[in-house]
Amino acid sequence: MLYNKLMIKNSSKRTGSAHLIIITIIVLAILGALGFVFWKNITASTNKSKSSSDKVTQTKQDTTPNYITLSEWGVTFKVSDELKSTRVTYTKNQSADGVSYAFTTKRIHDLGGSCTTRPFEDTQILTRFTEKPIATPDGELLNDPAIDGYYYVLSAPAASCSIVDKNGTPLQGRKVSPVEESDRNALKSTLESIQSKNVEVSNGYLTLKDWSVKFKIPEGLTGVKAYEHPFPENSKGFSNSYELTTERVEALGQWCSAITEGNNTVTRLGGISRSSQKQNEYASAAPANDNNSVGGYYYYVSGGQATCSDEGNDLQLQDLRAINDMLMHPVAE
Repeated sequence: MLYNKLMIKNSSKRTGSAHLIIITIIVLAILGALGFVFWKNITASTNKSKSSSDKVTQTKQDTTPNYITLSEWGVTFKVSDELKSTRVTYTKNQSADGVSYAFTTKRIHDLGGSCTTRPFEDTQILTRFTEKPIATPDGELLNDPAIDGYYYVLSAPAASCSIVDKNGTPLQGRKVSPVEESDRNALKSTLESIQSKNVEVSNGYLTLKDWSVKFKIPEGLTGVKAYEHPFPENSKGFSNSYELTTERVEALGQWCSAITEGNNTVTRLGGISRSSQKQNEYASAAPANDNNSVGGYYYYVSGGQATCSDEGNDLQLQDLRAINDMLMHPVAE
């Protein structure tokens, strides 16, 4: 009898221990599952926060010796002669403030140090806006009117990469590298040549790609620039037009500049528009190609004013006449 009681007692102890072990395992499994879920939530939250605050960059390299084209933005730049012996590289930067492109050169990158890491490697920075900036204290407005609805601003870092460490601390006794200074100026000149990708100047011709026409550039006329003026088609069949000038005339400043000064209007050297309808009356424009159509369109040329600056009148007249003579002879691309 005593033996049976002891057996029952021992059996009860074993059953209780087994139950305790099972309960412990279940509790640990639940805690483990809850811990895993908590860890996943924390990880997801951290990754989400990181992805929203970090900048996403994509680096590209220019492979065209004469032109840089930003296809996404629809603009192109003529590479300065000083940069033909190196490679221009650019980086697309995406942040909460929008998209920008940062430019540098292989020569600057080869200087090492801060010239190989952001933000100091960003030798010139290009941003764009849908509305014309009222002021650009830290940069330069590159175009007015807008290019395909955008205004572009060029800026540069506050410090040169060759005179600071990677934390931005000035290096004692260090002077700006002549290589950095030279390439920075050449990049600035390159980016100031901004054009719509619809405009191409090469092989002695000015080509308006969206119009599928080209014009032979007269000998002696250099640095031709064309600015597109889009507007809805009117009752006479006219839509967008182009205004033309040259780099050397723009360099005279005042109203010749690509940028308006105050409330003044930029003065170009000449303009051209086209219509799907033949015009028999034209007061302020002359018919190109003897008023015969080219590719189904009729082209009309308007002359600019030569007095866009108090200086360089002879140069203005010379380029004005050359541009207007050029525009009178459009040919199909």
